[in-house]
Amino acid sequence: MKITKVEAIPLSAPIKKAIMDSRLRYTKREALLVCVETDSGIYGIGESAIHGGGMRGVACEVEELGRWIEGENPLYIERIWEMLYQRSMQHGRRGVAIMAISGIDIALWDILGKVANLPLYKLLGAFRDKIPAYASAGFYAEGKDVKRLSEEMRSYIDKGFKAVKMKVGRKPSPLLPDHRVCYTSLDEDLARVEAVKAIGEDVVLMLDANNAWELKEATQAMKKLPRQ
Repeated sequence: MKITKVEAIPLSAPIKKAIMDSRLRYTKREALLVCVETDSGIYGIGESAIHGGGMRGVACEVEELGRWIEGENPLYIERIWEMLYQRSMQHGRRGVAIMAISGIDIALWDILGKVANLPLYKLLGAFRDKIPAYASAGFYAEGKDVKRLSEEMRSYIDKGFKAVKMKVGRKPSPLLPDHRVCYTSLDEDLARVEAVKAIGEDVVLMLDANNAWELKEATQAMKKLPRQ
């Protein structure tokens, strides 16, 4: 079996109302799929992270790296990973390059699972048949007050989730775009957390500051945030 083609497949869908994490503003949801084709007709699908790297940049890197592995055996996953890592040294070996390698790597594991006729969790050594899931949401949005945030998070619990995650730390650098939109103080974030925490004591609540806090801010927040 040989690799014949590596293709980047960009997906994008507009959002009716922009949402924000602690640093950026999003007007659309995007994903970059990676398809690795083989001469046997079996193909694998992976996904490259694009956060902070940009869709086009990562897609270009995927297809650039993909040309290097045409003709390789897709089941030699560790060999291919090391080959891409070594040959991308001048690309930086971080950021866009690693995002691209990860998407290709996932697709190769998908191929291996298909060849073995096993789901990957069993191929890698299954421990259980079910795992808990959490709802990752609670983004900032213009006009979304504490009440609306609480209602949103409650809706996920009503759907059966036992754990939820929300955004905090919306205090982006003035060097970032839209940094004034939904600018939030720590006290305002504390009120948001308290409101969501009130949806149930048995609900696991997680917070995501998306790298926005410096050590001093993170320490201050940890002292004031409620603990479960």
